[in-house]
Amino acid sequence: MPVPLTVRSCKFKPGFRADGQHGVEDVLVAALHFALHDDGGGLSDARQCRHPECTHVLKAMSNFTRYNPEANTWHKQGASDTRMQAHVGLDRRRRGAASGILYAREVLSEQTTTNHGDSPALHPTTMQAHVAIPEAHATTLSDALTPGTILRIGGDRSRGLGRCTVEHFDTVSARMPAIRDRIEDFNAAWKASFEGTNHQPKDGVLVVLTLETPALFVDAMLRPNLAPDGADLLQAAQPSASEAAEALEALAPVHQIARPVSVHGWNGLARFPHASAQGLQAGSVLVFRAHNIDEPLLRALEHIETHGIGLQRHLGYGRTRVCLPLHTDVHEHTARSATAR
Repeated sequence: MPVPLTVRSCKFKPGFRADGQHGVEDVLVAALHFALHDDGGGLSDARQCRHPECTHVLKAMSNFTRYNPEANTWHKQGASDTRMQAHVGLDRRRRGAASGILYAREVLSEQTTTNHGDSPALHPTTMQAHVAIPEAHATTLSDALTPGTILRIGGDRSRGLGRCTVEHFDTVSARMPAIRDRIEDFNAAWKASFEGTNHQPKDGVLVVLTLETPALFVDAMLRPNLAPDGADLLQAAQPSASEAAEALEALAPVHQIARPVSVHGWNGLARFPHASAQGLQAGSVLVFRAHNIDEPLLRALEHIETHGIGLQRHLGYGRTRVCLPLHTDVHEHTARSATAR
């Protein structure tokens, strides 16, 4: 899954552990102190790795993380090798090559270089996806995606790109702690962070949403909305989700750490582009406050973890996690500044 934009790291080691070892710092809690109480001590401390063998400046992490529940560790996943591939433009009227049109696209390579000590090696590029579908359709999809099935994914499939083979497809059980437990763990860490300060946490419970895919929202005038509130989370929801939408309306925005993204698409049936849209990038973090965590809100949060938030959820936009353990596992291991309020 995408790393939240609140994580910063240095080059001391390629991976990092959940117990807060050197090289990595999640600054969401420090960012909340700065946004809500004008206390920037935590952010100041997170600028530099405090491990005596490192002392590098921490930079915002990118790419993806993988969680190992058995070892309780988070690891940064390496990026696949890419290359530039030249193409000739097509004349759709003549159904042939277009004169004078040549372009290049960056594509994933069939093989990726991995470094194990001093012996780099090439391995077939392997990708893993998490598919969230209604249980009634899970068997049908599982029967269709048997090992050895040939798929074509990505863009320019008509030009021969995107051919891949299914190695394994099966249902998996959710390994994340229950939503209530995640919320309680985050709020316990949030309250503990006030020790040694002159501030006190406000009443209510913080609910953190971390985007796993981009999310799209619009305002009443159908303009892009990059600061959604609780009522925007289930825009264009079906009548069956009205109870969840009503429960989410009680969430009040507190803070967000987000980046905008422009999304584009192609309508293969109509043969013209989809309208471009602007939304929030994967990895963005939205923080809300609720008066309390009751059963209707828990059911609503379970609903958005299953079905997503915002618009065009059927296309994969808006997948989110509630109070991702990353925010408390990789958490505040540096000492607060002596000048902190």
